[in-house]
Amino acid sequence: MAAPSNHKSEKHAIVDKANTTILIAVSAAVFVVVFSGFAVKALISQGGYHQRVITEKREALDTLKANREAVDELAKVYTAFEGESTNVLGGNPDGEGPLDGDNAKIVLDALPSEYDYPGLSSSIEKLLLDGGYQITAIGGSEDPAQQSETPGEATVVTNPTPQEIPYPFTIVSTTENNLRLLQLLESSIRPFYVDTLTLQGQGGNLSANIGLKTFYLPATGLDISSKVVK
Repeated sequence: MAAPSNHKSEKHAIVDKANTTILIAVSAAVFVVVFSGFAVKALISQGGYHQRVITEKREALDTLKANREAVDELAKVYTAFEGESTNVLGGNPDGEGPLDGDNAKIVLDALPSEYDYPGLSSSIEKLLLDGGYQITAIGGSEDPAQQSETPGEATVVTNPTPQEIPYPFTIVSTTENNLRLLQLLESSIRPFYVDTLTLQGQGGNLSANIGLKTFYLPATGLDISSKVVK
């Protein structure tokens, strides 16, 4: 009996070749479909990202335009406010009297932008000495939490609110002069609030222990931030 032959017929070889070609074609098609799916997904994600970036940039541009318009309007208002012939106190902007001075300086003196306890103490002490008051005690202690790390440099915040500065002192003077001092504090361009008032003594001179409070307003800073678009 003859041994079986391993030789494939020509027809069988053609079929194998066709199957191999089909397998390669199907594999290539599957690869193309899968790759296209990932590519389309990446393109959609990239397109969404660019659209979000464009939206954020448009919002930033709108905000920038609004801020620019606000700056121009503020500059006009400031120029008009500073150029008035009579200041807010009714004095001469170019004069040197008690009610004189330009409006910008008056506003800054009314509510300083920094916690300057020594400057405040010097001003009140001069006021009392010029008024002829006998000072027996003046000032308290500075608040370390409100002191700037760099002397003479104002602390800048985004949403400032008036900060309280307590300043007690004790003087000896006549009843009339004590009343005049309270009236002077009340009419001051800088806000003063008398929290406590204790009078002691008899006759012409009275010892007045005054618990005084004043304020400062931290400088306003720009809130500049960046945003990461994801």
